[in-house]
Amino acid sequence: IYQLNFLILEKKIDLYQLGLPFSVLCVVTLINALNMMDGIDGISVIFFSSIFSCFAFLNFQQSFSLIILIALFSFSILNFRGKAYLGDSGVYLLSFITAIFLITFYEEKNLYVENILLMIFLPSIDFFRLVAIRIYKNKSPFLADRNHFHHLLESKFSKIKSYAVLTFFIYLPIILSLFLEINEALALLIMIIIYFSFLYF
Repeated sequence: IYQLNFLILEKKIDLYQLGLPFSVLCVVTLINALNMMDGIDGISVIFFSSIFSCFAFLNFQQSFSLIILIALFSFSILNFRGKAYLGDSGVYLLSFITAIFLITFYEEKNLYVENILLMIFLPSIDFFRLVAIRIYKNKSPFLADRNHFHHLLESKFSKIKSYAVLTFFIYLPIILSLFLEINEALALLIMIIIYFSFLYF
């Protein structure tokens, strides 16, 4: 990542020598965020399918993205039945590929930071919320618990409704980010408000 292009600031911030370490930090953070999101059957498949569907539709790494989508569709049949799981290795591999593709996508398409944050909205905001809460409680940021967004949904809604809400939070930000003529910074703010509304109301 050579520079950060913020819509809300209306300027680009050059990273210079910090570009490489910042890129590595982004990749590691996304991998951990996606691993933390993988708490119920199917949620990772839904997320990765949304990202690679977007890539394929926008003709970015189209052939590879279609191969990934076919593999995910085949795998999902068993995954939703609880007979097969991505596991840490599967999530780490797909997360790494996704992170590298997102960085390249961001640079090639000259997007805003807000575009990328919307594309990875749910795993990102849930990751930072959980880390903040755990640090506040003097616990390890990577300590497992049941305070994840999907766990909280399951405690309030049926399984089908929980999946519907999760799908909403995965796909809507992507649509707002890349397919609708809307201010990305405003869209990000709206999604944050909706997210915390589901958590606390």
